[in-house]
Amino acid sequence: MTKFTTSLITRSAMLLILTLAGVSGSSHAQVPPCDGNAPETCLYRSDLHYEVGVVDGIELVDSSRNNYRIPLRIQYPIGLAGPRPVVIWNHGGNPSANGNTRSENWGRVLAAAGYIVIHPSRVPVENPADSQCECTENGFNSPDECAQWLANLRFGPQNTHFIIDNLTRIVSMAPRFAGLFDISKIVIAGHSAGTTTVLANAGASQQWIENGQIYNERDDRPIAFLATGPMGPLYAGFRSGFGSTSFVEMDRPFMFITGVGDETGEPPESRTTGWLRSPASNKVLSWDTDPRAVHETMDIDKCDTPTRRDHCRWIASAGLAFLDAVVRERTEARNWIGSDSLKLLSGGAIEIHRR
Repeated sequence: MTKFTTSLITRSAMLLILTLAGVSGSSHAQVPPCDGNAPETCLYRSDLHYEVGVVDGIELVDSSRNNYRIPLRIQYPIGLAGPRPVVIWNHGGNPSANGNTRSENWGRVLAAAGYIVIHPSRVPVENPADSQCECTENGFNSPDECAQWLANLRFGPQNTHFIIDNLTRIVSMAPRFAGLFDISKIVIAGHSAGTTTVLANAGASQQWIENGQIYNERDDRPIAFLATGPMGPLYAGFRSGFGSTSFVEMDRPFMFITGVGDETGEPPESRTTGWLRSPASNKVLSWDTDPRAVHETMDIDKCDTPTRRDHCRWIASAGLAFLDAVVRERTEARNWIGSDSLKLLSGGAIEIHRR
């Protein structure tokens, strides 16, 4: 893919590297006015506050993939003035034409803070037989397995390339976005199954069977990545295609949000593999030690008890701070990410780790 943001990527990464190396000479620095005796003072808050609008009914069609449809739902800040960062948020769960309605809360949080959030659906593949040979070569033998593999694991990462390539086409269908997409500030984010796309676009290679084909869907244009409930490696029970060495090329700023309650049948600790195995100096891990914060709490969706509501707020605060630190280069956000504010905010329930 075209490498037109190399200098910006390097500059943003270096800013985060300096921050994560220590704020005010200490990895335990705190950001005034964060006060451990008054935890709410430690919540990260953006300096931007917008009402959020929604645009539905936009659909891209990729003729190179048998006219594969990508329905889009866009959450955006109302009253924008000038170009804004773009977040492409990849939904969790199975392929669905309505997948773009998932992770709505994350989209609302980010749009209210000045980001344009594009939610693509990974729709089911209608004619998997056309790719059955490739599916079988990778261990997906039945038509249902083939369709699932294509939509979730192959087409998901490819959708990013296609969406970025076609931002002008989106504008032609929704003229209100004319001049508002900042193509130098693109973020790839997602939850659960959607983080396969995030990890692959960040540079993680995929291989589903021994000596099988190695796939790489890295896109050099995004400058930051955010994964909630991230996928782990094949050997931990995920069907992601990731191995122990898959993540060594993930060299850009990346935040992982997970925890002990973040399990869907696989060991929760295995979800930190991408954080552990990728190059150090610009990676952040939000690790929730409370098992009541479950998989969908990481998506700030399952917030149905007082405890989970608190965790949803804290997790949203951390994700927003990370993006503001890297994408907007906001000093307060960089300081917050480099401090123990998240731990103080949550009374020690959520740890923040930096590499």
